[in-house]
Amino acid sequence: MPTHYRDPILVCDTCGATTPRPAPGDKNAKAAFGHPGGWTGIGNPHEKPLRIAPRTQIWACGNCPPVYALD
Repeated sequence: MPTHYRDPILVCDTCGATTPRPAPGDKNAKAAFGHPGGWTGIGNPHEKPLRIAPRTQIWACGNCPPVYALD
C-alpha cells in the first residue's frame, strides 16, 4: 500500500520493510536514501490527485528493485 507523504515511517511496497522517514533538511539522509543507500521512491502513478502532486508515494528498500523499474 502506498505511503502517505506525511507518514513518519516509510514502508517498502515490495517486501514490507520499514524505516523512519528522515527529517526535512537532514543532511545525513543521503547515506540511507537515494540510489547509493538503496531506498527509492516516486509519487504514486495510479493516484489521480486533485492537485498536481500525488498524496501517496511508492517506496522500495535497498534489497528490492528500484521503484522506477517496477510496473
